[in-house]
Amino acid sequence: MSDKSPDETPDETPVDGRDPEETPEQAEVTDPYSTDDADTGDEVDPYDEAESDDEVIARLEQDLPDDDTARVAAPIRRRTVQAPVKKSAPTRKRSEAEAEHIDPYKAKNPAHFVRQSTGELKKVVWPTWPTLVRYFFAVLVFVLFIIAFVALLDGGFGWLLLQILGN
Repeated sequence: MSDKSPDETPDETPVDGRDPEETPEQAEVTDPYSTDDADTGDEVDPYDEAESDDEVIARLEQDLPDDDTARVAAPIRRRTVQAPVKKSAPTRKRSEAEAEHIDPYKAKNPAHFVRQSTGELKKVVWPTWPTLVRYFFAVLVFVLFIIAFVALLDGGFGWLLLQILGN
């Protein structure tokens, strides 16, 4: 949930300068590109040849806001977030953290390493013979497939190079 209250929202005055309470239906709508003339009711050709390109550009530039007013934008108010919980102690330095780290599995000598390794190998769940045979053939078929695929690619690229470069 946000901590902002309705009173703290920035002033949202529209850029076009009209009243914020005025609905779009109430606003007077004038379209400079409309195709009918409001005074006579006659249709106006937007591509009338009487007006040159320079005159059209000058008229359109008059409709644009000045550069000074276009650059000025409403300030953005930013809020900083505070930590939800206060820390009881500062974060330790890296050297302090590394100094306190003790590896319980580090072997003290080669004999200790061998005892640790045999203890870990006793924990392994070894596959049964039928499972081992099934895995062996699955790996064998996959390896043979990859060998055949690479051999086809090698032969194809070799043939292609011979065709391009000649004998």
